[in-house]
Amino acid sequence: MDYTEAKKELEKIYSGLNLSFEVLSIEGKVKDGWQHIHFDCVFKNQNGCELRCDYSMGLGLFSMKNVPMHIFNHDETIMYEAILLNPHSNFRDKKLFMSVIEKIAIKTKQIPNAYEVLGGLCRDGYDAHENSFEDYCANYGMNPDSIKDKKVYDTCLDYYFKVERLIGHDLIYTFYELMNEL
Repeated sequence: MDYTEAKKELEKIYSGLNLSFEVLSIEGKVKDGWQHIHFDCVFKNQNGCELRCDYSMGLGLFSMKNVPMHIFNHDETIMYEAILLNPHSNFRDKKLFMSVIEKIAIKTKQIPNAYEVLGGLCRDGYDAHENSFEDYCANYGMNPDSIKDKKVYDTCLDYYFKVERLIGHDLIYTFYELMNEL
């Protein structure tokens, strides 16, 4: 199955789930040198089951074009123009840079697709559920002696059980398989 087919299948399965999806907040962040937009999201099913999760997207997934200039103050306008001229630059003023990116994401409504967020939770959670921590670390190049990496593993495992309550075990594996095609 190619990328386009997998994406269409994910969209089709997701639309049949009758889940609501909402982005509660959007924030520009820099963590471990990675500049990204952080989303606080929530899914709800018809039975009242709710799943709140974090999701992050790298800046390469955002369009910087056709942004209304009136959303920026003077300093942000200068930063926005600098980003357009050299989008891969390592800007010194990280706070201003992320403020501009955050405003672009909010004003242009560039949020993640619900099926991709759910699919990411299924993929990460299924890998954690099916592997010991040591095997998980080996698969992802993580350090089995790292407390930080253990927290990542535990978070993924926790999301697995939350997603299972939301959509059931069988669909987790289906999403897992399709996400591996993307």
